[in-house]
Amino acid sequence: MNTRDYEWGQNLLEYTAIGTAIRLENTPLPSRPFLSDLSGQEFWTLLQAGYYPDGVVTGFCSYYVSLGSQATRQLNSWFGGGWTNQEIVPFSQGLYTARSLAMDRLLNMARRLNAIGVVGMHIHSNRRLIEQESNETKYMDFSVQFSAVGTAINALRKDHVIPAPQPTLTFTDLRPGRRGETSELTIKG
Repeated sequence: MNTRDYEWGQNLLEYTAIGTAIRLENTPLPSRPFLSDLSGQEFWTLLQAGYYPDGVVTGFCSYYVSLGSQATRQLNSWFGGGWTNQEIVPFSQGLYTARSLAMDRLLNMARRLNAIGVVGMHIHSNRRLIEQESNETKYMDFSVQFSAVGTAINALRKDHVIPAPQPTLTFTDLRPGRRGETSELTIKG
């Protein structure tokens, strides 16, 4: 999936999805077609783990905050080399709110599919400061666009149990004759 924005379409995002249809014999996939944002390898890994993609889920939010005079003074001081490492609260709150709304929308789409989870997340944000003037006073405003795209998943069988992960540690051998060889160390059980 590709995302593009255009100079002529300010605050416009275009998504283009190109993919391949697949059909697997003797696999208990649903009879209806599904979309996913997974590569062939990711799809196969998901299937081997006992899950299938159930659809693409998205969450978008475009959020605009008027920073007001105090935050504008903070920004101007910061840009002018004044105060350092100081949070501008309306800026942070605008970003957090946009992210929260976008993620809520993505999760609601997943719930409508009765999904048990979402994988392959792609998260993007675009932030912009906008200068405004009112009564001969300049103010800064903040605009943020937040997008989240993922693939909703379900278990192949209703009685599917997620196996406990096996702790592993990658070991790179530095001994003569084995230098650079790697192996996985696991707990003996």
